Amino acid sequence: MQRKRRFDEALTEYRKAVEIKPVFAQAHYNLANLLADRGRMDEAITHYQKVLEIDPRNVNGKIGLAWLLATHSDGSFRNATRAIELARQADELTDGKNPAVGDALAAAYAAAGRFPEALAAGRKALELAWQQNNQALADALRARIALYEAGKPYHQPLSASAPTKP
Repeated sequence: MQRKRRFDEALTEYRKAVEIKPVFAQAHYNLANLLADRGRMDEAITHYQKVLEIDPRNVNGKIGLAWLLATHSDGSFRNATRAIELARQADELTDGKNPAVGDALAAAYAAAGRFPEALAAGRKALELAWQQNNQALADALRARIALYEAGKPYHQPLSASAPTKP
């Protein structure tokens, strides 16, 4: 019950923030993450898109949107081509050193059926996660890499959120 009340409070506060200041990219990003955590992916996508309208170079917005476009449980929301584009842009902005970006890029390639590229991106992200002592992301990457090795994309469950941030 406490978590539900906190979610509702946070949702209300972020909605107020974006109403008061519609160009507040961080508030849109936080709202998108909160919505994605609760499985409200269509709303999350809208707010990630708003982040990128406000700040086209926002790496976290690119990762979040790419992730949902690549892994959404509802295929009608998936857009592998756009997900690859966003993840590549984020990868360039981070000089290829962010494992969460690599994870999103791998998922996007897998969504497009480009499994050799998904494996390469996933393995690079896994190496970065190990180097940065990000065990949670490394564990998640290992599981997704196994899917890509089997020629299967990753589709998140309805209540799953964007990849773990470093």
